[in-house]
Amino acid sequence: AMPQKMSGIELADRLRREKEKLRVIFTSGYSLELLDDQVRSRTEFNFLPKPYAPAKLKELIRTCLDR
Repeated sequence: AMPQKMSGIELADRLRREKEKLRVIFTSGYSLELLDDQVRSRTEFNFLPKPYAPAKLKELIRTCLDR
């Protein structure tokens, strides 16, 4: 569960301060175009729109790990 009063971006930033090379995958039912500029502008984060097939998640995780 997400800590109360903390957004996913805030949590990702906090964790990346502790581990700089941490890879982050954001997922949302909203399209990337509808999301906040704060999410869209973050090239270090990966975005996976919902709904997604398990194979798509697996593929994105593999891509993140290979970087």
